[in-house]
Amino acid sequence: MKAWILENQAPVEKKPLMLKELPDPHPKPHEMSILKTNKINNTVK
Repeated sequence: MKAWILENQAPVEKKPLMLKELPDPHPKPHEMSILKTNKINNTVK
């Protein structure tokens, strides 16, 4: 999965967020997974 990671605090002008590829999380037996997605409808007319 892709995730924006804040490794060090810095002013927003220094662009402290880094887009990284991370392994998909897998919940443990006593945990649950919550999935939130954002989808843009790109309907071609």
